[in-house]
Amino acid sequence: MNDFIVDLKYFDQEAREKLIFDIKRKYDFISVETLGQSYCKREIFSAKIGSQKDACLLVGGVHGMEWITSLLLILFLDTICQSIKYHYKIYGIDLKSLFIKKEFVSYLV
Repeated sequence: MNDFIVDLKYFDQEAREKLIFDIKRKYDFISVETLGQSYCKREIFSAKIGSQKDACLLVGGVHGMEWITSLLLILFLDTICQSIKYHYKIYGIDLKSLFIKKEFVSYLV
């Protein structure tokens, strides 16, 4: 499924940004933008799939040095993108048809 290799000893800001933009390059239906910077001067990213007003919002990396939630959201985002691109269901749900009706937004600090 996910073809990312993540060295958890070195999962820093640079590795996080690389994963986010690797996903953006692989899937043309996702948009990634920078919302600003955290108190520690780290970029805050928004990744979006879909374009409807009814949205699902997931946020990760809220607390200082909380890297695991950012990593999990990035891997979850990639799983969702693979499901949409390759037309397979996750737990019986066709995500491609779901995102015609809803928007998925992920904020990654």
